[in-house]
Amino acid sequence: MKGVYHLSVILLVAFSVQWGSAQSSWTYTEFAKVVNGSGTLFKLEYGIKKNGYNGYVKWRITNLSNQPVYNVSIADKKYKLSSGAIVKRSGENITSVLQPGESKTTMADAVNSDENYGSWSDKNDNPVTYQRFSV
Repeated sequence: MKGVYHLSVILLVAFSVQWGSAQSSWTYTEFAKVVNGSGTLFKLEYGIKKNGYNGYVKWRITNLSNQPVYNVSIADKKYKLSSGAIVKRSGENITSVLQPGESKTTMADAVNSDENYGSWSDKNDNPVTYQRFSV
């Protein structure tokens, strides 16, 4: 049994390290806030890879209120590229419960991954210039 216990601990540590490194390989920029009279309730951010924009974008929502929020989802997304092309991505369910202070992240949207690598800036051949959510 001692060997099984050690194996379980090793697997748990390996999973934790792998999960942590996957989460930390993205950098996030604030996109929008939901505010009421008492302060900011939610913060929505978009994320790109830390080593530069590679055509994929993730979204992260943070519950800044003191109440849990249920059935959190993000609506259909529309990205307008500098070429004028519009890329649409479906909305998705983020989580069934978002606790106070908790953040959850969407799966990565492949916006223009086949044609654009490098940094997130107007110097790219075809960068994402803005994002819009339908509500």
